[in-house]
Amino acid sequence: MPAITDLLAGQTSLMFATMPTVLPQAKAGKLRALATIGEVRSAAAPELPTVAEAALPGFEVTNWIGLFAPAGTPPEIVRRLNAEVIRLMQSPEIRARMLGEGARSPQTTPEQFAAFVKKFVAYAKANPGKLNCASFGNHPVTLAIEAFNRMAGIEMVGIQFAGAAPMMTALLRNDIQFATNTPDLLKQYVDNRTIRILAATGKKRYSQLPDVPTVIESGYPDFIMPSWLGMFVRGGTPPELIDKMSKEIAAALQAPEVKARMETMGAVMGTTPGEMRRQVEREVKFFGDIAKAMNVERQ
Repeated sequence: MPAITDLLAGQTSLMFATMPTVLPQAKAGKLRALATIGEVRSAAAPELPTVAEAALPGFEVTNWIGLFAPAGTPPEIVRRLNAEVIRLMQSPEIRARMLGEGARSPQTTPEQFAAFVKKFVAYAKANPGKLNCASFGNHPVTLAIEAFNRMAGIEMVGIQFAGAAPMMTALLRNDIQFATNTPDLLKQYVDNRTIRILAATGKKRYSQLPDVPTVIESGYPDFIMPSWLGMFVRGGTPPELIDKMSKEIAAALQAPEVKARMETMGAVMGTTPGEMRRQVEREVKFFGDIAKAMNVERQ
């Protein structure tokens, strides 16, 4: 390989290369491997630190291989292909070969996601007031951010945006370092690997992001902030009319297209009037306590 020849001859001083290209030369003592460029150490050379560990925190260039299908491929075909690829990638010989070449494991485990949350909290504790956390619109998420601040013992600065689009633009530019959003609006960024999801805020994991743990699983059992939509009627509406409307709404929500759309939003669906009332009461108390602690005046 010309690049290695030039390096061995002293014509170049530094080289980036894949593990299989340089490890034989390094093991023979002809080259010295300095660091790996991924987020974690390579299984092929676990003794080598990452660039982030060695000198440049935040530096990460991941070595990955992707499979692509033509635009317009039916989603069900894409899902089937993806499931089959993941199954094949788990075979011991393929997995060993890929990890040996410095490629990342095809899946991120829940334990790794939980570790991301712990690392984030540790950094926030070490840098109080230096992280900007965003939400958008007139939304209780703003109070939820403050709730997480208090539970985790950290101090993030809350930033309010008019909409999701400018908020995500600010996140990608690193004007803000942390944001909350619904799964349907985040998935494209996750698929493009431009952001990392730390945790789901509901009681259960989102169906379209099953590998992402909840904040509860990540170490904060009292934090529950589900995304939900509710329908309300005037006080004094006859109970029999409420029950009838509730059953009709529940039936409509079971329509395949409606159910699929709601699930992509991470919304809680199909509760009874009693369950909905208890949900509202719980959140009124939860957010009310946070608002009082923040000295927010009732308007």
